[in-house]
Amino acid sequence: MKKIKKIISFWCLIFYAAGLFAQPGTDTFALKKDIGYDVEQKIDSLKAIGVDTVIQYFSFVVGWPLYIDSAGVYEIQFLIWTQHSKTYIQKFVNLNGSKNKRPSPIQINKQDIALFLQKNLNTIKYEFIYPYTYKTVVNNFEIYQILGGTHRKYSFFRIYTKDNAIQKEVFDSDFDEISFEEIKNLNYTYNSKTKIKLLLDLITTSVGKIDWH
Repeated sequence: MKKIKKIISFWCLIFYAAGLFAQPGTDTFALKKDIGYDVEQKIDSLKAIGVDTVIQYFSFVVGWPLYIDSAGVYEIQFLIWTQHSKTYIQKFVNLNGSKNKRPSPIQINKQDIALFLQKNLNTIKYEFIYPYTYKTVVNNFEIYQILGGTHRKYSFFRIYTKDNAIQKEVFDSDFDEISFEEIKNLNYTYNSKTKIKLLLDLITTSVGKIDWH
């Protein structure tokens, strides 16, 4: 089975950040400024002070706004890094395409992600996720098909290290066992046990609820 390459729009591949740390309890706003610039500048500043591993994470629904509330549509990305045995999470938000928000980094007590990457980074680098594939039988013939559909949600992460950047993008439905059409994912057992899936679980648990506030 061949690995299906996903197409990522160019603007989703430009990642930026600004500054090293915002002052505690403050937010940084920038009108009509690309959120990607903020993210990459922050990554560069972390590297400059000796942080050797940084994770960038975000998720989107293809062709549809994933995050929206009474304030409007927003894009959000996260950076996660460990420094002096402490793990930090910082989010970068663009609200309605006109305002960027960068809250101060939040320290979390757990170092699960850093420890997990120490043991599994090389595996993650070469690992891949098989597409949601299901079987139907027509006139006694077995037919194998890949689950499609519009507005599919995908997750993206890039791990920056001293040597390179490891990038993965996966459709979240590839980790589902049964689809809404009650067809079984033949790749569920493999996909659900990958280090990529375990890392995504650690990231989403650490990030918690996603909102622009």
